[in-house]
Amino acid sequence: MFKYNYRQYKKRSNGLANIGFDVIWIIGKLKYNQRTKILFLNKCERTYINLKKRQLFSWHSDTSILYRYKIIQFIGGNRYIAIRNNFVQTIYILFY
Repeated sequence: MFKYNYRQYKKRSNGLANIGFDVIWIIGKLKYNQRTKILFLNKCERTYINLKKRQLFSWHSDTSILYRYKIIQFIGGNRYIAIRNNFVQTIYILFY
């Protein structure tokens, strides 16, 4: 697996959206405190927040669960208040 930089990610997302795809990027496991509902994101992880829907998707390979984080509020630094849900829906994933 390779890493996109921000420009490549935006270019690829825009290209797919222009041909009719609803683009969702899925990243790896994230640090989340279930009790306080605080999600910790580094600079790279923040890039993948869908700004229109204010959500982020994360695949946890140890539990085989796809999570959707609904971003409620940025609270400073690398912290966000977010609601985490198991995401169960029929989706098509484009792998490279």
